[in-house]
Amino acid sequence: MGINVAYQNSRHRNRLVVIPVVEDAFANLFKDLTPSRSTPVQLELADPKIHLNLERELGAEFHRNVYNMPFLLDAAGAPWKEANGFFLDLIDGQNARKRPTDLARRKAAHLLDYKLFCEKEGLDWLDFSGSRRAHRPTFKYFRHLGDESKISQAVLNQKTATIYQFYNYVASNWHDIDMERVDTCRDIKILVNGSRGNILLETTKRSQTVQRPPTPEVRLGYVREHGEELRPLTNKELNEFLSVLKGSSWSQMERLITTIAITTGARKQTILTLRHRHLQQMIERGPEKNGSYRLHVGPGSGVDTKFGKRQILYFPAHLIHQLAVFAASEYSRVRLNRFRATFHESFPDLDIPREDNTYLFLSERGNCFYMSKEDPRYPFVRSPPIGQITDNIKRKLLKQTSPNFPRDFTFHWLRATFGYLLYQWLLPFLQDGSLKIGEEIELIQRRMHHEHRKTTENYLKLYSGFNEKIFTQEIFESKIFDWGDELFCMSEAWR
Repeated sequence: MGINVAYQNSRHRNRLVVIPVVEDAFANLFKDLTPSRSTPVQLELADPKIHLNLERELGAEFHRNVYNMPFLLDAAGAPWKEANGFFLDLIDGQNARKRPTDLARRKAAHLLDYKLFCEKEGLDWLDFSGSRRAHRPTFKYFRHLGDESKISQAVLNQKTATIYQFYNYVASNWHDIDMERVDTCRDIKILVNGSRGNILLETTKRSQTVQRPPTPEVRLGYVREHGEELRPLTNKELNEFLSVLKGSSWSQMERLITTIAITTGARKQTILTLRHRHLQQMIERGPEKNGSYRLHVGPGSGVDTKFGKRQILYFPAHLIHQLAVFAASEYSRVRLNRFRATFHESFPDLDIPREDNTYLFLSERGNCFYMSKEDPRYPFVRSPPIGQITDNIKRKLLKQTSPNFPRDFTFHWLRATFGYLLYQWLLPFLQDGSLKIGEEIELIQRRMHHEHRKTTENYLKLYSGFNEKIFTQEIFESKIFDWGDELFCMSEAWR
């Protein structure tokens, strides 16, 4: 099997390698026993030859291998067996059908940094005989990390957490180590204000951590979702946004990606993992009674969603027409053929996807912009694309908009904008009594796929604040709402 040297950090060169494929990584090997389901194998490079019996892993017939496996070497070039066993243990605890190695690779970098520090300081990473904590390797490393000005508090805690987890594994499987001498811990209780109210959590507090500053309050006029502060574009800002998109420097693909976000509320991983077959399915199924086209996304559909949740998206009729024209265009056809050719060249052992199972949006080189977890290449790729095009759209947009356009805009704001436009559309129904107060929360929650009602309520508070300030002069501005069905597919489907 081939081995690739990790290239991200020059300090790790020749010490951290990534093995593209580890075959039968979790099989059992026997020297003197011959289980009924075992296969005779030979230990490579052994002199004299050693004959073994290999019993393959049960229940993982097509996923016995591990891809892009991190592997650490010591200063003499010999395998660091404890660390490499730790990585296998980490991966073994994950889903046998996927077994991603990105977490193991991050932890490998953390452990190698620790090992390099020990070697530089002349420390034995297994020696915790020092009577004072300051004389033990983990405590020395913690102090060293604290003295580094470039390292954030979050990264420091991640590094020491990896080291503590590693020593726990070593103490359980390799060496007799007193974990109390590795780090001092105490049990604590934390009151967390979550989406379902206050929750009392019990956890372990290690001494080799630094207290992170409290999360700042959400800025006025913003809402926080999954750690990101965002807000909808006002109608005036959206009008400018749409006007800029009409410029000649924008491709039809860029316009379609942003339009899907505004009209469906879909996140980038959902938009960028749409396939040609999804468009065909909607067209063949036909529109709903209100003229919109429905699409189920999530696990099993080939379209990724946040946290792998099942969702239903509604596409306006005009957008389906534009997508159909785009999919049949020469522009799209060239990229589709390039994608299939590149796929076969890079992964000759995999079946080339059918044309209808090819991504709808592809780069000039025929690459996908976001690789679905259901993509057959996903287990083999070290760094799958995760939607860089949305950052490119943002930078391009900010160069062409006026100074009044918000400079902290991100692509995710378009999802919040979708919710705001929906809220504005529902207001007349609240005012005439055809929609009861509180029902608008349920409708918006369903269309934005919020798991908890409180998340939607936070958005509604934000939208209400927008109305008090700007709704009277901006509501249903003609330049925006002339789009009509071009921005919405509203009717009983919202219910």
